[in-house]
Amino acid sequence: MRRAFVYLSIICFWSSCILKKQDSLPFYDFSEDLNYFRQHISVSKHLWLPDKEEVIDTVVNWEKELTVFKENLPSQAIINSDYTKEEYVNGNKSIETYTAKDLSKNPKLIQVTKENDQIRQLYIMTREHNRLNNSFKQLYYYPKKGYYVEVREQVRSRNPISLKVSAFVKTNSENWTGFFHIPQEKIPVRMKIQINTHDTIVQFVNAKEVITTSNLKNREDSVVIPNPYFNSEIVVKWEQNRLKGWWYNYSKGNYKIPFTAVPEMQKNSNKINPGIEGKWAAVFSPGTQDEYPAVGIFENPGSDIITGTFLTETGDYRFLEGRANGDSLWLSCFDGSHAFLFKAAVKNDSMQGVFYSGKHWKELWEAVKNPNAKLTHPDSITRVVNPQIPLTFSFKDTERNLRKFPSDFPAKLTILQIMGSWCPNCLDESVYFAELFDKYNSEGLNIIALCFERSDDYDKEIAAIRKMKEATGAKYPFLFAGKADKKEFQKKFPQFSTLKSYPTSIFLNENNEIIKVHTGFYGPGTGQYYERYKEETEKFIQKNLSFQP
Repeated sequence: MRRAFVYLSIICFWSSCILKKQDSLPFYDFSEDLNYFRQHISVSKHLWLPDKEEVIDTVVNWEKELTVFKENLPSQAIINSDYTKEEYVNGNKSIETYTAKDLSKNPKLIQVTKENDQIRQLYIMTREHNRLNNSFKQLYYYPKKGYYVEVREQVRSRNPISLKVSAFVKTNSENWTGFFHIPQEKIPVRMKIQINTHDTIVQFVNAKEVITTSNLKNREDSVVIPNPYFNSEIVVKWEQNRLKGWWYNYSKGNYKIPFTAVPEMQKNSNKINPGIEGKWAAVFSPGTQDEYPAVGIFENPGSDIITGTFLTETGDYRFLEGRANGDSLWLSCFDGSHAFLFKAAVKNDSMQGVFYSGKHWKELWEAVKNPNAKLTHPDSITRVVNPQIPLTFSFKDTERNLRKFPSDFPAKLTILQIMGSWCPNCLDESVYFAELFDKYNSEGLNIIALCFERSDDYDKEIAAIRKMKEATGAKYPFLFAGKADKKEFQKKFPQFSTLKSYPTSIFLNENNEIIKVHTGFYGPGTGQYYERYKEETEKFIQKNLSFQP
């Protein structure tokens, strides 16, 4: 009976009124918040009861939910007369603390946390104590987000009983659109945000590629979304029903781009221009000394979205996704290392466009539809000019051990992977090479990643190298080879005319003679090109290992 009374007293808390209703100006006006909440009635509600914990997605009446806050919050007049005020200010943030002059009255304490003069948190503390009952209540209110309430009741000398409940607005959809704000343009990326009981999962979607991050971190009043592969992160704040912050790419030094995200990607009702699908012969920076050829391959996967990529003689632009309506085309992607945007005007079987890479690069491009478009074969781009010079090197691995070639790496067939931890094409190649190593290492294949980084400082760069090695699951060694500079590469490897691309794969036979050099890498975003490369590479490996399948 007594236990039932305690539960009843806790439940009655929600309808109790500690202070009489005041006709004067309220300390905090909930009316604007209620108008917002009425449009977001779906919430995630968390209940902590004495014998269980429960999380439910439900629909609530916000008018009733906020009654406890309105009834326990004094009017402005009472605050002015019956409370003392202390204020702490740090830049654009402040904390106002109001303490009751008469500690026999409730609430005992009110605390208001502000940022840029906007209230971010409202805290109310009440306490009742007499010979029969001891109660303690903490109320946290987050404008236009939700609340958290904790009630602790003790009747006579029995054990105290606690009840905690929270309710926060649940976004209407897990589908979001992110935007990287560069001069005069916005680079869009499709996102999914799943808010679960114990964690939040953020995914960036580029066509068939899904980059998932679940180890979000709090940093002061912001949320950090680290990239699982590269030395970059997005740092954001929740502002009502949107995200706002910055993308930091630390591999480029002090490089950052403003970032925002909003729920629900806007759908375009126009139909895809069917003429976009197929193969295109493209030229980037046409008519300049930087001109280079490319092949565009695009397809419509059965919706209003166009996917595809551009292949170049040094690699590919990975998974691109966008739309093609009427006479316009746009494609974009974000992988943590790069944010790309391709825009073009389409006229019959030709395109005239602009390519943006982050905030630092912009170039023109043009293309003509051509089902026979092709590029120079990757095996014939990098030339061997001094084959008589023995290929040797000594670099530190990820555990600081100095590794020497060839003495530390005897093998029937060796692949030297010239790469960098900052390079998305190198990431794709490392994932594939990890599979090759697992499959053929016991037969005599060895793979060595030679990592050329943004600086020649081992201690500065090794964390990013370890991160990529771990993310790809590669069991072959990653060695720090120095700074990513093509002249530096040529000094260390004078056997080659120059380094054309990261990545580049050098194949060596049992005598450590160069038998093949493959420039660039066509990754999974290139579809049939990727499948063809895998097939050709495995045949080459099997042949040089005298492998009998």
